[in-house]
Amino acid sequence: MNQAFIEYLTVFRSRLGAVNIVLGLTGLSHLPEETLLRKTRQVLDERISLRLSDRTNESIFAYLKDKGLVPDMSNLKDRGLVFDGPNKGRYSGLGLSKQESDWGATRKREGSRSTEDLDDFPVFQTDLWMADSRVRSTIGVPTPDNAKEIIDLTYQLRLLSRGKVTWTSAGYLIHSLRSYQWNKSCSADYENPFLFGIDAVALLRQVIECDGYLIRELLRALCAKKLQSDSSFVTRDDIAAEFADIVSNAVEASRGHFPVTTVYKAMQFRKLIDKTAKKHSGQSRGPGVLEHRVSPRLEWLVDFGYLSKEGLSRNGFTYRVEPAATSLLDDLDRFGGEAHWAESVAVSQWISNPIWEDLRSKVQAEGRISVFARAYRLLQKPIGPSPLNDVAFLSALLSASARDYSEMEKEIVSFAQKTDGVTLSGGRTQRGPQNIYISEKILRNAS
Repeated sequence: MNQAFIEYLTVFRSRLGAVNIVLGLTGLSHLPEETLLRKTRQVLDERISLRLSDRTNESIFAYLKDKGLVPDMSNLKDRGLVFDGPNKGRYSGLGLSKQESDWGATRKREGSRSTEDLDDFPVFQTDLWMADSRVRSTIGVPTPDNAKEIIDLTYQLRLLSRGKVTWTSAGYLIHSLRSYQWNKSCSADYENPFLFGIDAVALLRQVIECDGYLIRELLRALCAKKLQSDSSFVTRDDIAAEFADIVSNAVEASRGHFPVTTVYKAMQFRKLIDKTAKKHSGQSRGPGVLEHRVSPRLEWLVDFGYLSKEGLSRNGFTYRVEPAATSLLDDLDRFGGEAHWAESVAVSQWISNPIWEDLRSKVQAEGRISVFARAYRLLQKPIGPSPLNDVAFLSALLSASARDYSEMEKEIVSFAQKTDGVTLSGGRTQRGPQNIYISEKILRNAS
């Protein structure tokens, strides 16, 4: 681990669900990064023609118009003016209009100033996903132009290995969770990468693992603002104005938990943020480097339900601080310094966060050995054992009995020590148990 937290972010890394697109294109075998970039761009460039007369498509057309992706030509037509359409952007040369309850569309003819009316409208698949009202925010929509940004985010969250471009154990876990049969039985449409199920808890674990020190201080600032102003609302610019202090607190908290060289890098990042903050002091907008560092983290908290945009614009930068934010901050403080900080916090939040209440009842099971086997089966690879911490983490999520991570890990180790056909093994750098293998016979008997 060579970073105390993620030091480089942009607004294009705001949508955590975008990593599901990348994970769906990779696997356990080596893939050249150029191939992954090309495949990602192909997904983000895919378009689907929607019938303008189909009333079920109305919310999608409204999303395109409200977000400003396609110009509204209604007023132009009313005044008898010709709509020429934009010359740049993903919907170049296209326009939408609405007369009463009917939608219309115009496309500029190639090589001409004239236009033609359309019966069907070509919509990018990503916009179809984002138009779903269950997607909590529409900031940072992935496009072919920023495909590399979401691939880099997948690296930053340690879901892909940088060398071989293959799933890490965490990436394998998240991808498996999305494809598991009981996920598909839940209410959300899991073909949409921006709608989460239990995979959100695994993503929360990764965010804490990779960026927990900054997220904790960001939450501390959010909760303090809520108390001080007696208001649940906060803007990105409010937090950008305090980001230098947030980073400074995160750097100080990292001392003693990371090697000296890692802390030194964090201190250099703090100097960059301090310099930027002083340069733009007095401005109301979070400028440049500040807004790009702040926006993604606020949006991640929206995905997990700690911030919301209820009653607000999904494409805006004003947020409501939810009560669950205080609970997450308490857990980050309570488990801070533990070897499995991220797992412990994520499991605790899985149990307490109301946003996952309905999902918990759908996926949890009774029976200790049955839960172990179910978790192991989900993480099982063609050959070799599975990471012990992943099996313990997933077992804690699947268990109907409320448990913390450390308790579940101890139970799995005890089970392995007492059961023939279950073995523990160490890793390359540690002597303690790091991996677990459960024989097919044990798995069959437990099912």
